[in-house]
Amino acid sequence: MTVGSETGGLCLVSQVTAADVRAIEAGLHELWRLAEAGAIGGSIVRAASMTVLVPVADDANADAVSELLDRLADSHPCRALLLLADERVSEPRARLASHSRRLDEGEAIRYWEEIRLVSSPMALHQTMSLVQTLALPGLPVQTWWPEELQFDGDLFNHVVDASDRLVLDTSRFPDPVAALPQLAAAIRVANQSIAFADLSWTRLTPWRLLVAEFFDAPEDQSLLDSIERVTIEYAADRGGEASQALLLLGWIGTRLGWEPHPPTTREPSYWRFDLLDGVRPVRVEITRVPAGDPSSRAADLRAVTIVAAEGDRRATYTVQHCGEDEARTIKDDGTRLEGRAHLPKLSEADLLHEELGGFAPDRIYQESLDFVARLLQAP
Repeated sequence: MTVGSETGGLCLVSQVTAADVRAIEAGLHELWRLAEAGAIGGSIVRAASMTVLVPVADDANADAVSELLDRLADSHPCRALLLLADERVSEPRARLASHSRRLDEGEAIRYWEEIRLVSSPMALHQTMSLVQTLALPGLPVQTWWPEELQFDGDLFNHVVDASDRLVLDTSRFPDPVAALPQLAAAIRVANQSIAFADLSWTRLTPWRLLVAEFFDAPEDQSLLDSIERVTIEYAADRGGEASQALLLLGWIGTRLGWEPHPPTTREPSYWRFDLLDGVRPVRVEITRVPAGDPSSRAADLRAVTIVAAEGDRRATYTVQHCGEDEARTIKDDGTRLEGRAHLPKLSEADLLHEELGGFAPDRIYQESLDFVARLLQAP
C-alpha cells in the first residue's frame, strides 16, 4: 500500500495481482477503511453519480485521465474503470486507487475510486465481463474515449453494449473524412440504445450561438433563404480539427434544409462544396489556415462568414476569433456594425464537465453528423 500526493488531493494505491471481482472489491473496501480511519485526514464523503469507463493506450495516458477525473470529482464523483490492453500480460490484473480532494476549507473531502484493468487483447471478453460486474448498480455508465477508436473493433462493440453514453472527441481523429461517416453509421446501428456525445460539437456551442444571433431580427431572418456563400476557416495541428468545420457546415445545412453534394474541390487545405437550397446554389468553402498564426490560441475554428442577397439588399455576416477568449462580430449590409463577444476558451476538463452530466441523445448533432457523412460519402 502506498500513499501518493496529487494536485489538490491524495491518492491511496493498492496493487492487486489478479483481476478477480472478490479481490478487487476487498481491495476497494480496504482503501475506504483506511481513508475513513483517518489515513487522509478530516471528514470524508464516499459518493458516486456514475461509473466512468475509459479505454486508454498506456499507463501514461491513464495517469493523465486520472488527473483529469480528479479535477471533475466535485461535479461528477464516480467509480472509474480504465481499460489498458497489453499483449505482454498473460493474465488480467487490476491496480486500485482511491482519490480524495477537498474543495474548500471546512468542506468534507470528496472520495472516488479508480480501477485499472490491464489485459491482453485476447482476454477482452473476460475483462468486459469484469466491467459489467464492477459497474455501480443503479447508476449510469458513461464511457469517455479520449483517443482514436476503431468503430469495427471488438472493444468498441463491447463498450457500446456496456455503456449508457459514449463521449468522444472527433478533433482527435487524424482522418475525420473517414471517421465521421463511420461514426454516423455506428450511431445508426446503435439505434438509440446508447447516446453519443462529441467534444468537437461542444466546442461549437458558442460559435453556433453567435451565428444564430445574427438572424434574430426579422429583416435578417428573411435572408436565410437567400444565402449565396459560406466560408469557414480553421487552424489545425493534427488534422482532426477539420471535424469542427465540417460539423458547423452540417449544422447550417440541416437547419436551412440544404441538399448535400460531394466537394467539387478537395485539397489538403481547401474544400469547396456546391450545395443546393431548393434550386438555388450555395457555395461553401472550408479553408485550413496556419495554426501558428499569432492570433490563434490553439488549433480551432477561426472564422465563419455568411453572404446573403435578396433583391437589392446584400449582407455579410462574420464571426472571427480575435483573441484568447474573444470574437469579433461583423454585420455589413451597407451599414457596417462591428461588435465584440465572449468566446470562451474551453479546456478538456470544461468540456467533460458539461458532457458527463448528460444522458439523452443530441438530435441536432446527429442530424448535422449525418449531413456531413452524406457530403463525404456522396458519389
